[in-house]
Amino acid sequence: AQTAAAPLAGGRRERVIAGALYATIVTLTSFLNAGMSAHMIAVLMGLGLAATAAVKTSSLRGIGQSSARLCEVLFGRRLHPLDLNLGATSVLPLCFVIGLFSGQAPAAALGFAFLYGAGNGLVTITRGTLPLVLFDHETYGARVGALLMPSFTIAAAAPLIFATVIDSFGPRGGLVLAAACGGVVLAASIALKLRFSRRS
Repeated sequence: AQTAAAPLAGGRRERVIAGALYATIVTLTSFLNAGMSAHMIAVLMGLGLAATAAVKTSSLRGIGQSSARLCEVLFGRRLHPLDLNLGATSVLPLCFVIGLFSGQAPAAALGFAFLYGAGNGLVTITRGTLPLVLFDHETYGARVGALLMPSFTIAAAAPLIFATVIDSFGPRGGLVLAAACGGVVLAASIALKLRFSRRS
């Protein structure tokens, strides 16, 4: 992925906007990652997959993640971090909607696990590259450290939050929550792209 010589968020207002959008993306994707790590197998079983099938299907998450990262290394170097981030986050709400049909179609379960892994794998890359193009390199460390702090807290709480939602509304409720979070992440990515792409 390419990086810009000058920060895209130059002024104070721009830095606040970029920081808020970046923090939203990182915090909610961390929330999803922790929640899916704890509950993906249980969700798949709750939707009707046998235990063995649920375990095998959930393993596609790792395959999707590794495949997406490999593709980024091989083909993604010409993509600006804003574009790569937008592409990665566009997969998130889609994969959870597909996951809702896992009980009716095995292919939907496979697509859900693989696409989530792919999107999440690319987001872990852009989590590191976005700040490099958005912020001044001299203040990069302190600024990014502060923006990442909320993600640690919400990631720790995610398994419990998902468990509560699943207990109350079933596995579909968990996927609806995940899809909603993915939608917010995508909206933040679109806003980030629209706000700063004119300078990238």
